Amino acid sequence: MEAQDRASSNIRQVSKALDPGVTHAARSASSSMQQMAGSAAAMGAGFLATQLAISGLTKAFSAAQEGIIGFNSQMEQSKVSFEVMLKSGERAEAFLFELQQFAAKTPFELPQLEQSARMLMTMGIAAKDVLPLLTSIGDVAGGNAEKVQRLALVLGQVAAKGRLQGEELLQMAEAGVGAVRVFEIMAEQTGKTVGELQKMKEQGKITSQVFIAAFQEMAKQDFGGQMEKQSKTLKGSLSTINDNLRIFTSTAFKPLFERFSQMAKAIADFVQTDEFMTWSARFAAGLDVVLDVLDEVWEAFKTAFMGAVDIAVESLKG
Repeated sequence: MEAQDRASSNIRQVSKALDPGVTHAARSASSSMQQMAGSAAAMGAGFLATQLAISGLTKAFSAAQEGIIGFNSQMEQSKVSFEVMLKSGERAEAFLFELQQFAAKTPFELPQLEQSARMLMTMGIAAKDVLPLLTSIGDVAGGNAEKVQRLALVLGQVAAKGRLQGEELLQMAEAGVGAVRVFEIMAEQTGKTVGELQKMKEQGKITSQVFIAAFQEMAKQDFGGQMEKQSKTLKGSLSTINDNLRIFTSTAFKPLFERFSQMAKAIADFVQTDEFMTWSARFAAGLDVVLDVLDEVWEAFKTAFMGAVDIAVESLKG
């Protein structure tokens, strides 16, 4: 009984002695947790700020890359394409410059107009007639880029065939442009009645020149100035700003683009040489040697580590 009392007394003393230490440890742990939470919050805020900064820089770099490289690269390809059609690099460059100026003053962006211009020229419209025809098409389309593409296709098909057919009139109607007004103007220009012109259309006797001239006159009389008005709307203004900024950026950084282009061509030429293939083979052989050495180092480390573990285990047993 006395032994039991002494044991209970010892336990109470140990517990009493441990209480301050346990309390202190708990307080210390709580303080440490608070400090860790504060540090984590600070790290989180710092990480978020860093991510936002990186995101902003990435977007800025992407925009700069598009303006400096993307647009100039597109213009370089366009020049090659128009050079083939115009049989002259100088004429292609002059035409693209005029197309740029045209795009900068309209609600349409350069890539859209370039596609329509290329299509018209491919189908037989002379280069000198492309921009006047695009002006007529743009006025009739009223700022609708898709409508520009559809009307350019219709007129291009008429030019390619050399005469007007019912298929093109149907496509015009589907694009939202009726042919009645065009026939009325053709009647005024040719001195024939609309009925006579309808019969001539069925016989395939209305030439592309007559129809396109009537279309342009219809655009002038009924829709003249619509494209300019559309360019002054919010959407048109944003398109104009975008085109002018793109032109400014590409012009300002053209020397840098030319250096990049030269460097890319030099690298492209180099990677096709036997010297590059030989270098690649040597690199592969060198990498294989490095990997063999790393295998040996790993095996040596593993052996040494296991030996140290064995020694430690034997020491504990002793």
